[in-house]
Parts: sequence; C-alpha cells; structure tokens
Amino acid sequence: MTTVIRSGFRKQAYDLLRERILNQEYAFGERLNIDILSRELSISNNPIREALTMLEKDGLITMTPNVGSKVIEFTTQSFHELTQTIMLFIAGAYELCREDDKLDQMVVRMEEALEAQKKAENGTDLEFARAALRFDEITVKVTENDRLIRLFDSQMDVFQLALLYDYQNREMNRAGNIAEHESILNAIKQRDHKQVRRLLRKHYVREIAES
Repeated sequence: MTTVIRSGFRKQAYDLLRERILNQEYAFGERLNIDILSRELSISNNPIREALTMLEKDGLITMTPNVGSKVIEFTTQSFHELTQTIMLFIAGAYELCREDDKLDQMVVRMEEALEAQKKAENGTDLEFARAALRFDEITVKVTENDRLIRLFDSQMDVFQLALLYDYQNREMNRAGNIAEHESILNAIKQRDHKQVRRLLRKHYVREIAES
C-alpha cells in the first residue's frame, strides 16, 4: 500500500496516479474507484476526486456521470487524430528549425537519442516507447519556442499511452521504428526537406492496428 503523508495531497495523488497510468499499472479502460483509491493512499475522497479531474484534463482518463472514471482507450479515429496532431507539431517545428539554422544542433541530439533507443531495443515496451519518444520530441525542443514546447508536452503522456496501446494490438516492430528514425535523420543530414516531410508523415500518420 502506498501512503501519501506530506502536504499537498491533491498534487501528490495526481503525480502517483499519473505515473501508475503511464507505467500501465492500471490497464486501458480500467475503472478507478475513488473509495478504493482513498483507502490505498490513506487520503480523503475530495483530493482524489480533484486529482482525477486533473488527469481528465490531461487526457489520461475519462469521467462519465453516474459511471465514474476509467483509464482511456483508443479507437481508430482517436489514434489517427492524435498521431496526426503530433506529426503537425513535429513537421512545423522542423520548418522553424530549418529557418533558424538549427538543423545541425538537431542532428547531434537525434544521433544521441537514436543510440539510446537502440540500447532500449531489448527492454520492456515502456522502456522502448520512452526511448522512441525522446527521439520524437527533439525536433520540437530544438526550436526553443516555449509556447510550442508546452503545447507539445501536453500531448506526450497520451502519445506514450497510444504507442503502448498500439504495441499491444500488433506485433511490435522495434527494428522498423528505429529504421524509420534513421531514415528521418539521414534525410535531415542531407537537407532533403521534401523527403523529411514525406518520412515524417509516413512515420506518424497511420491507423492503429485492429485487435
């Protein structure tokens, strides 16, 4: 049993529940009962309820009147909309970096992230997903545009869950994901901007596997 003992119960409950969701200690679609969570955390219902409201705003759970809260699930449409949104963030960030002459900086950071991803290839789904996301986020981070980065970061928890959901509904092709990242990196090195845009769309905008 995990007990929250310090002040700031709502924030601590939020942080713990968020981490459990991202670590898949709660399964997709699993109901989150306030009374049970209250007993587990030794904290009253109200801070738990407030933490769940915060998680709903993050897109990690859904809350339905007279039904309760549960961890999100993905449909073909919601998965496609999310990956399309991520692609637009990254493609737009690439153009900003191109205009601001930051592609060399991007390449260095991508090379480092790609090496880390290769090391995670034999790890758990969660370890590999997080390594893949570190490569994905570099294009946006290199812009140094705080507003863009905040907007992008607000989608990353849901994107991580989407990757894990997809992995669970198809045979995960880790080598294929790494190969696509290598192709994107090589196109950036060659300053083949048309190819970069094509590869980004291919990499991000696709349909979730049907279970």
